[in-house]
Amino acid sequence: MKELCVVLPSYNVANILEKSVNRVRKVLNKARLDYEIILAEDGSSDNTYEVAKKVAKKYKNVKLIHHEGRLGRGRAVSNAFKKTKATVVGFIDTDLEVPPKYIPKLFEEIVDNGFDVATGCRTYKFEWRNAHRILMSRTYSLLVRILLNVNLKDTETGYKFFNRKSILPILDEIKAVHWFWDTEVMVRPYYRGLKIKEVPVVYTKQWESKTKVNIIQDTVDQLKQLIEFRKEVKK
Repeated sequence: MKELCVVLPSYNVANILEKSVNRVRKVLNKARLDYEIILAEDGSSDNTYEVAKKVAKKYKNVKLIHHEGRLGRGRAVSNAFKKTKATVVGFIDTDLEVPPKYIPKLFEEIVDNGFDVATGCRTYKFEWRNAHRILMSRTYSLLVRILLNVNLKDTETGYKFFNRKSILPILDEIKAVHWFWDTEVMVRPYYRGLKIKEVPVVYTKQWESKTKVNIIQDTVDQLKQLIEFRKEVKK
């Protein structure tokens, strides 16, 4: 049984996947953690699957879970959490816009300090060309706190770790399969009274990495799902 499982959501990331895996491995090896990395390949339209197979074959502690059709980022990560037996499970976005150096700290918060959830709380390296994304992120976080009545600063960060035993019963309650999954996987444990630790992390936009976010459509979808989730909460 591994101590730690790190899931890398892998959708159309062929150009960065192996480099990202090597950066994560370097951090975890230095920290002397007993770990595995799962590549949650989610029906990519490029050659991500082929790259993931090569990487998984190259390293014995890297595994691949392949989905023929796209499930959505959240559901692909959930499947990986269910299949591993590690004590602590988590995922980070494969573009590593929040670098892997924070993983040992979040692992420590769960194993040594007794938290059920340890997540990154982003501070941004400001650039004018990314100002609109920063504003949208801050606005959404404010709406989550107001509409869902939670004291959480950053539910949407792609940098979340969990005590596996604590999060498994909650995974099947989550209805969202894509971006809103991040909100649910933070808010539902909050309502259950699980201990949550938000750790400051620095986010730096990687411009060479193509975004998977459709600004207009995804924003509209997020707001719709937030309103629907609020209705469920009020009931």
